[in-house]
Amino acid sequence: MTPLFQTTDKELMGGPVTPPPSMPWVSFRGLYTAHCISSGAEAWLQVDITRTPGDTRPVVGELAGPLWGLHSQELKLAMNKLVSLVRSESKWYAKSVKR
Repeated sequence: MTPLFQTTDKELMGGPVTPPPSMPWVSFRGLYTAHCISSGAEAWLQVDITRTPGDTRPVVGELAGPLWGLHSQELKLAMNKLVSLVRSESKWYAKSVKR
């Protein structure tokens, strides 16, 4: 899983970054893994941090408490996959319209 976060995301970046990054998005490849879990009537996206000693990259946290987990961050965590999916579907659609 390769998330995409806005560099203006103060919760993730720990406050304003000085000097501001030149790119509007930042990605932390290999920092997270995720998979779907179901147990009884409940299902969730299990996100695990794969940080190693010395890794200083910022990580997302439970902004709304443990009952919400990373729910408020889910879109950001999956953003790269969603962008990739939209890109491939758009190419397919453009080819099918030309026929």
